[in-house]
Amino acid sequence: MENNNKRPDRATQTTKATDLYLRDIRKYEPLSRDEESLVIKAIRKGDQGALSHLITANLRFVVRVAGEYSGRGLPLSDLIAEGNMGLIRATRTFDPKRGHKFITYAVWWIRQAILSALHRQRHPVAFPVNQTDDLDAVNRASGSLSQTLGRTPGLEELAEKTQMTDRRLRRALQSNQAALSLDSPVYDDGNTVYADTFADDSISPDDLLDRTRLHEMLGDSLDSLPAREAEILNLYFGLKTDEPQSLEQVGRKFQISRERVRQLKDRALNRLREYVLPQEA
Repeated sequence: MENNNKRPDRATQTTKATDLYLRDIRKYEPLSRDEESLVIKAIRKGDQGALSHLITANLRFVVRVAGEYSGRGLPLSDLIAEGNMGLIRATRTFDPKRGHKFITYAVWWIRQAILSALHRQRHPVAFPVNQTDDLDAVNRASGSLSQTLGRTPGLEELAEKTQMTDRRLRRALQSNQAALSLDSPVYDDGNTVYADTFADDSISPDDLLDRTRLHEMLGDSLDSLPAREAEILNLYFGLKTDEPQSLEQVGRKFQISRERVRQLKDRALNRLREYVLPQEA
């Protein structure tokens, strides 16, 4: 006789739990700037209720960021949980005196928590201790400088803060590249966008094809580009040498401005999207 009381499998249970969670957090509205200021003042006085209010007001944003990484090896529920841990960590170090919104600061910690979890899932063998230390040092320095500058610091600023060489710093950052649209608003009010969290000289998350994906996806497609544009991508992403160069370094090689390098890089990436993505469809 068929058993009609079969218990749902774990995946089904997880999906249902996630759906319930997503429905539940809809009741938490994002804080206005004035509301956020009052809540943070209360937090600084030790008000745990205010701390909970700040966290719950940003849970929907964590879900939005987590959704950017779905399909990469971890279920959405795990991505959300990791992002929430990053959000909580941000509340411990945020300084409202810097004059910018909490979420502009917190997005770094949310993103790093999710990316770290994805990396651990893909690479279960532990990092060398020195590499783990470098990642932690970069995260701490970025959080501190973000507070001071009101934006995510560039490579030179991070290098100075961490006392790392350019090569060592870039290797630490390469494991944490994200594919976010810089024009996407954090909330529906459009007052904060992902671009608020990145400096001009960083390898842009808007490139879509980061260094790792370029290695995996391009194959011979670089041959479809003009020679100079192909060489700019090779240098900028370190495809041949494993030593990515900054816009300024590439500009010196070609005797053009950093902004011109950026324009040529973006044009080359757009051409590659047209070349590569239709083949994936």
